[in-house]
Amino acid sequence: MVRRLCGLVVVAATLSAGVAHAQLNAPKKASEVEVNRDARILVATPVLEGGRANDAVEIGIGMRNRFTRIVTAKYTIVTREQMNKVLARYGYKGDEALPPEVLEELAGQMWAGVAVETHAVAGDAGLYTVTARVTGLRNPIEVKVTQAEGQGLKEFGAAIADAIRAATAS
Repeated sequence: MVRRLCGLVVVAATLSAGVAHAQLNAPKKASEVEVNRDARILVATPVLEGGRANDAVEIGIGMRNRFTRIVTAKYTIVTREQMNKVLARYGYKGDEALPPEVLEELAGQMWAGVAVETHAVAGDAGLYTVTARVTGLRNPIEVKVTQAEGQGLKEFGAAIADAIRAATAS
């Protein structure tokens, strides 16, 4: 009885090792090869108090577009399409603004080591003030930017990205 059990264990171990070896050597999809988590940046749609929801989307687009132009070749910005695809997978609407805890989880699902979280408040004159936090860096960054009179929403988003870049340089 003990010999049969030992034999069964040896056979199971041999088969397991063969399966594990096959899994280790299985070819990887192109999307899985050399993903550097630290090199991906998720720029989330701002959480908005007051104002119109579409304004938050426009500000987010402006930030993503500017970051795409100003980050070095070492970094990749998670695209709006990629972000919305993952949001849909978890039952969220496209471009939905997320609380910080959910944003952190989403960043992990997208292999983004850095996340940009923004909170926008509409002022009396209809201009926004944004507090942006960058997490995932050795020293997290927080900047506050107010929309200038006559400044478009995408341009305002670009100004937020520029302020973050300036803060990382100092």
